[in-house]
Order: sequence, then structure tokens, then C-alpha cells
Amino acid sequence: MTNKEARSKLLKLYKLDQKYREKWEMGREIWKLQGEIDKQNMVELNHIVEELSWPIIPKVGEKAALAAILIAQHSRDFDNSVKFLAMAMQLYKEDKANIDGKRLTNWVDAMNVQRKIPQVYGQYLVNRGNGYEIYDIVDPKNLDIRRADMGLESFDLHFEKIFHEHSENKDSLMSSYKKIFGKEFTRA
Repeated sequence: MTNKEARSKLLKLYKLDQKYREKWEMGREIWKLQGEIDKQNMVELNHIVEELSWPIIPKVGEKAALAAILIAQHSRDFDNSVKFLAMAMQLYKEDKANIDGKRLTNWVDAMNVQRKIPQVYGQYLVNRGNGYEIYDIVDPKNLDIRRADMGLESFDLHFEKIFHEHSENKDSLMSSYKKIFGKEFTRA
């Protein structure tokens, strides 16, 4: 398999990966269909990785590299997802042009949320019944250092955007910010 063939295959898999994700309100049957697609996409991604290693941006392009991340992130094959995440993180450390750092942070945090452990980069919110709030974050004092290393803006700038997008949840958002950081959020 060539890089060009891998790119073409990943772009097709990307369309399948996104096929029903916008239609979640249609119920369990849609998610069941998407789950079957996700399972088959991971099989295909495994073939690509076996032949070429992890698909990086310089070899397959940005959108195809994103497709690989999303396929692994959305897969219920947790063992392969963990293995692929380790590969992608190593490639990012070797050269930040290989992988989109923001996509990696989303992947890491999504996996942590699934495992019900604190997120590393602060990318996810959760609704525990009282509106959206920041999902728990490991070592919040050093959060901005970790975010900067992955090419992300400071958490406060990120939170400002979240607050704007989810202003109907201002009380739960502010409460979770104070719980995690031990201080009130001061809007710019």
C-alpha cells in the first residue's frame, strides 16, 4: 500500500466515521449502525498501520491523518486505541508536524473520560444533570504547561470560549471552574 492509497482509503473511512454522528438524536439503532461502522473502520486502520505504520500528516495529508485519529478515538477496540495513541504521541514528540497536537489532546481526554479518570488537557465538558461543567482535570496547576506543549491556548482562553458557547450553563461552568482551580474565573 502506498501513502496515496492510504490517504484515499482514510478519506473514505472518514466519511463512514462521520456518517451517523450528527444523527445521535435518532436513537439506539443509529448508534448501533455507527458502532458496526466503527468496528470495521478499525479493522481497516489496523491494515494501514500494519503496512505503513501510523499515518502522519507529511505522508497522507492533514484530513487523512485526522481520519486515522478519529477512527481510533471512536473505536470500542480500546487496546488498539491505546496502542495507536502511544504511537501517535511518540511521532508527535519526534516532530510536531507529524500529528495535529489538538487532535491528540482530544483523543487523550476522550479516552480518559470514557475510563472515568481525570482528563489531561481540559478539552471536555460533562453534563451530570445540572448543566455542563468542566470534566475533572489531573494536576490543574500545570494544565497550561501541558496545553502549550501540545500547541493549545491557555485554559482560561479556552474556557472563555466554552463559557460563551454554553452561556446557558454559566452557573455550573463557573462552579466547576472554582472546584478544579480553587478560585473564581475572571472573564477578560
